[in-house]
Amino acid sequence: MLEFFISGGDGLPRGVVENHVARARHVIKLHSYETRELIEDLKSVSGVERQRGGSRLGADTPTLLRILCHRSDSEASQFLKKQFKIPKSSV
Repeated sequence: MLEFFISGGDGLPRGVVENHVARARHVIKLHSYETRELIEDLKSVSGVERQRGGSRLGADTPTLLRILCHRSDSEASQFLKKQFKIPKSSV
């Protein structure tokens, strides 16, 4: 896919394409982590546990939140509902 956008030198500059691909690969890799690890990292970057420093996984708060929001597991759902005071659904 990378070569498609570079198109043998007639497409986008290689550096631009590689930069975007690197960011996409990083987000895809974040999806491979356990929910617990993502929650711990979110706490560390969002200031809940600021004393530990920055993100261990190399992600920012919005990215970690998006990944947790798209998880279909109860641990992520319960954490987000508790953290952001989201009422339980009536369904």
